[in-house]
Amino acid sequence: MLKACGFIEDHQARILDVSETSLRLRTGGQWYETILPGGQRKKGIEISLQIQRLNEDQRQSEAYSGRPASRYCVIEASLIPATGRWSQAEFTEESRRMLWALRSYFMAC
Repeated sequence: MLKACGFIEDHQARILDVSETSLRLRTGGQWYETILPGGQRKKGIEISLQIQRLNEDQRQSEAYSGRPASRYCVIEASLIPATGRWSQAEFTEESRRMLWALRSYFMAC
């Protein structure tokens, strides 16, 4: 979870829920912030991360062969629009950008 701190700070994300194996965040503004003077104009994305620690057998399995031996966990990410009216193209582009950012923060996981 410590690796998420940099992402949260850099993307000004709000933590919605956290547990030992999951993290739910929201980036961008709340719907009401977009109507306030000086409010954020950035559309929001809700990010859910499910973290699975791999045991020794899983690390040695075929599914993970060819990957770095230091792989200790797998992170499944799901992104959904949280605010604003996203076009398909806008959401796809922003989702890809967020996934690349997440990947860079969790690269050594």
